[in-house]
Amino acid sequence: MVNTSLVPVSDGRIVRENFVSNAHTRINLFDVPVTALRTRTRDHLALLLDPIKYLPSEEGHQRDWRGLADFLGFRNQHTAFLATQRSATVKLLEMLGKQVGEVISLAELQRILGIIDRWDVIDDTNQSFLEDAEIFLSAKPMFVELPEKNDTDLDDDINILTNDDAPGLPQKYDAFVLFADEDIEYATELIERLEDSGFK
Repeated sequence: MVNTSLVPVSDGRIVRENFVSNAHTRINLFDVPVTALRTRTRDHLALLLDPIKYLPSEEGHQRDWRGLADFLGFRNQHTAFLATQRSATVKLLEMLGKQVGEVISLAELQRILGIIDRWDVIDDTNQSFLEDAEIFLSAKPMFVELPEKNDTDLDDDINILTNDDAPGLPQKYDAFVLFADEDIEYATELIERLEDSGFK
């Protein structure tokens, strides 16, 4: 049985809180990260959010994946990248799962869908969210939480190729060219070009 109720939050807002309950289970979607969504649920979200909606919500939010991306803080370059993907929604969910810091919960995702006026998406996916949450929580001991990184670590990591790059010392790498006997001319040309470019 699914129980959906409105509950007050400390700052006075009312949010929709979802639980699934049976004889043994009570699941709060605030405890489940968006990474818990299975492929079937992500594909269902994509089916509902990928098509472009031309009429905005009453508050002016776009009512498709673009509104979700905008509300989550994805900027123009990310939105342009997402638009080139086979499924912008699936890629957006994947990017959310890889964000540094706290990953949003399923309840927070539903709250954002409500803000962009996509109650239909919430209604159509709520049961799948609850099923995915139940599976995630029952398997939770198998998951290991990664250590958190702060923003300064992210800035330092941008140009690091290996762990040894971190101190800032120049690194040396060996390169090997494997080729068949009949490709000796191409291999020689490749080596010459690399050496002319400063790679020795």
